[in-house]
Amino acid sequence: MGFDISFMACFVKRLSTNSR
Repeated sequence: MGFDISFMACFVKRLSTNSR
C-alpha cells in the first residue's frame, strides 16, 4: 500500500504543478 500512496502523491504533485 505504501507504493500506491507514493504513486498517487507523485501524480497529484504533477497535476498541482501543471495547474500553476
